[in-house]
Amino acid sequence: MTNYLTILKIIYYFRGVKRSLKIPDMSKKTILFVVFFLLISVYFGYGQQGVSINIAGTPPDNSAMLDVSSSSKGILIPRMTSAQKMAIASPANGLLIYQTDNIIGFWYYDATISAWVQAMGIVGPTGPTGANGATGSQGTTGAAGTTGTAGPTGTTGAIGATGPSGADGVTGATGPIGCASANYVIKSNGSSATCSQIFDNGTNVGINTGTPDVTAGLDVSSNDKGMLIPRLTTTQRNAIVTPAQSLLIYNITTKCFEFWENGAWQDLYCACSAPPAPTAIAATSVGGTSFNANWNVSAGATGYYLDVNTNATFTGTWILNSQNVGNVTTYNVVGLTCNTPYYYRVRAFNSCGTSSNSNTITLTTSACALSGTVSISHTDIDVDNAGRLYVARGGCTAPALRFYDPSGSFPK
Repeated sequence: MTNYLTILKIIYYFRGVKRSLKIPDMSKKTILFVVFFLLISVYFGYGQQGVSINIAGTPPDNSAMLDVSSSSKGILIPRMTSAQKMAIASPANGLLIYQTDNIIGFWYYDATISAWVQAMGIVGPTGPTGANGATGSQGTTGAAGTTGTAGPTGTTGAIGATGPSGADGVTGATGPIGCASANYVIKSNGSSATCSQIFDNGTNVGINTGTPDVTAGLDVSSNDKGMLIPRLTTTQRNAIVTPAQSLLIYNITTKCFEFWENGAWQDLYCACSAPPAPTAIAATSVGGTSFNANWNVSAGATGYYLDVNTNATFTGTWILNSQNVGNVTTYNVVGLTCNTPYYYRVRAFNSCGTSSNSNTITLTTSACALSGTVSISHTDIDVDNAGRLYVARGGCTAPALRFYDPSGSFPK
């Protein structure tokens, strides 16, 4: 309330000055600009050692010199081309920009090596290292395009008649200066106007510094606090309409710093990652219709997916297809066919993602064994050249009896 009373006093002050000095009506724009600037200042939140920007009046986090909060917007770092970046004279150590062409991404200036360094960008898969090619010759600079013709100037409208001047009001009392330091944004301490930590010289803005670097649009200075960018859930992030290129946010759902590029949100850095691919090891307890699939532990995994197929490329008959077997390293596979080759592989997963496939293990189930009493007919038996009798029942063939031995030994 004190802020608004102070602003009203300033309005009356300017009205009194205008009338006493007979300022023309065109100076009303100047008065409106000053009032508008003061109104904007009301919405800045200040702490004892930091600055917060939000619409809820929340003070800044104790660890942040600048705390920008929003549930529907991000923060834009200055965007420029590579040529514009290189044209910055004497860039400050740590100066941050977002480059929009060539190698797109976040760049900062490292004064210790006097060079721009790419800090953050779109990370693609690592390809194989190619042989070093010969250095090409410097290409010629293309000719500048022609300047388009200027459009026609529209006609000037008629000037309206000047209205009668109102009566001069009572001159209000002179308000306090509030902030005697030049270029500092005024804030309210609850009872009067004072200097804030925000410095604005019309070209550069500094927070906690009265000498912002000339190469920085915004220079935040602190040796004991960081800067908080807007923190959003995935749902809130997806609700942002037409995100600007390089818009930066922190996704509290995935624990990732993200920025908008190429029509999608790109991961800048994530505190959470999928586990590495596990190593499958040889099967155990292999029988005619079952076996135990085994693999090693994958660090960070909370579970595993198991594939079992009749084809080495996993294009045959599926026995198990991405079966979630839980957080174990062995699993009993059942319902198989005797004397048949099978192949299995595993993948590890956690809340952050799923690993790639492990190596493939090959095994063959054992032959079927006859037990108990079996009734056979002459169509169920056969004798090979070695004199062995085979019984074929239910899809299983195994030597059961030997009736004849060419060597003369009978029976065996």
